[in-house]
Amino acid sequence: MTSRSNKVVPGHPIVLGCGQLCLDYLVTVPSFPVPDQKIRCTSFKVQGGGNTGNTLTCAARLGLASRILAKVSTILTLLFDLVLVEPSVII
Repeated sequence: MTSRSNKVVPGHPIVLGCGQLCLDYLVTVPSFPVPDQKIRCTSFKVQGGGNTGNTLTCAARLGLASRILAKVSTILTLLFDLVLVEPSVII
């Protein structure tokens, strides 16, 4: 539970981003590969990304309150819902 209020404070707007929820796959390699060369990665990380997520992260780092409104689905069911993500659920 958070102690933060959901009320809009005058002069402190909430930035709402509407767009896709994306994942970035980040790998580290020992050197830049030449064309058609196979190379092994030394580390692999998955984290949130995409234009909307990156923009809202930047806004939050600047001290603005930010929220995202996006469609979420599972590939198996293809059912779509609108989800408003609260910062308290982001790890």
